[in-house]
Amino acid sequence: MGFDLTGKNPTSEKGQSFHLSGWSWRPLCDYVLRVCDDFLPREGRGYWHTNDGHFVSARMAKAIAARLREFIASRCTAEFAELYKDAQATATDKPCDLCNGTGHKSDLPQSIKEYFHGCPKCHGTGIMKPTIVHYRFSVENVEAFAEFCEASGGFEIW
Repeated sequence: MGFDLTGKNPTSEKGQSFHLSGWSWRPLCDYVLRVCDDFLPREGRGYWHTNDGHFVSARMAKAIAARLREFIASRCTAEFAELYKDAQATATDKPCDLCNGTGHKSDLPQSIKEYFHGCPKCHGTGIMKPTIVHYRFSVENVEAFAEFCEASGGFEIW
């Protein structure tokens, strides 16, 4: 699943649309919600992680762009990206929460157990990688999102 953001009243081509896969949008979205916590309305924050057409006004989009540029210029975003990579590198595997680390889920039809080698979540290993290792955060995505916000005239998240 990806996230497609559409500018409501774009002032340039960069404000027309913004697209990221879910693997890249979610960490960017969490970062935006964190660094803009003091002015983004609490109501509706959960919709930033859905494809429901959540609307962000032009005024709010400009404020987001300004805050992101401030954090980029101060190197806070780069420092966060390094901390994120460190967290990914040091994340440890954990027992699968679907099969309780056994590698087998006995209450499934035999065809599913055969296809997934026991457990559909861990494929019979009993071990899961932490979710953080699958997601990507980059300064480049933050820069591109700031450009989109600035030129979007407000946007919707689809």
